[in-house]
Amino acid sequence: MSIKVKWIIYILVCCTVAFYGCSSQKKLETSTPFVLGNASCQKWTGGREDKDPGEIVKITVRELTGMDVSFLNIYFRGSMAPVVMEMDDQGMMATAKFETRKPDIIMHADSLREVGNQPPKRATRDGTEFPFDLRETEAVLSYMENEKVKYVKVVGIADKQVTPQN
Repeated sequence: MSIKVKWIIYILVCCTVAFYGCSSQKKLETSTPFVLGNASCQKWTGGREDKDPGEIVKITVRELTGMDVSFLNIYFRGSMAPVVMEMDDQGMMATAKFETRKPDIIMHADSLREVGNQPPKRATRDGTEFPFDLRETEAVLSYMENEKVKYVKVVGIADKQVTPQN
């Protein structure tokens, strides 16, 4: 074989591995052992200056058929938060609180002193890159079933009116 053919084969193999082996996108499930109902997001504002604003996401969970299912996290608008299961007037709710912490920003008349400011990053709480490409009204709910982590997309999340917190 000529050197040219070897290089072409090498490049094709590298491209194939790059496209199939390095996908950071998680596989989304199409069928789940539960049925998801309405989903909503409600922002809150801090009542005091030292209180951070944030959002709370609630997803109704109905017809949970698998006894070996536990809910883990909700991925929403570039962040991840752990799920807390709560009983509500609408039924069982998977709830996650997303606190919006503002980073320390250096503001100065001399722009060279602002060099330490970092642009915002799309990362989860554990520092890893956000694994999903979602619209503003979409989220992903992760759950554990039979000792395997699975993901399901939630669409049509309705924004509710902002509530003040004390």
